[in-house]
Amino acid sequence: MRGSKRPLWKSVCFLIGISFLSFVLFSYIGKVGDCKPHEIDGQCGMSTAFGFVFGILSAVVILMCGGVYLALKRSREKREIEESDVLPD
Repeated sequence: MRGSKRPLWKSVCFLIGISFLSFVLFSYIGKVGDCKPHEIDGQCGMSTAFGFVFGILSAVVILMCGGVYLALKRSREKREIEESDVLPD
């Protein structure tokens, strides 16, 4: 078996952690860029909303791309194991 010796569950946990951190980062950036308590500009709350939406989108994209990568990697490893078990005489 070539490649990483890390179990699949650790890779999935790492992927979920990265996507959660991305969501938190975008949400925090949105809240920081929003209006201050005594500031009125007619668009208060828009930065927070966009931060939340972009946070969700980034987390979903990271989970989908990472999930596809892990699935392809797992299937390649299984195929290599099956091919190495069946050796021609």
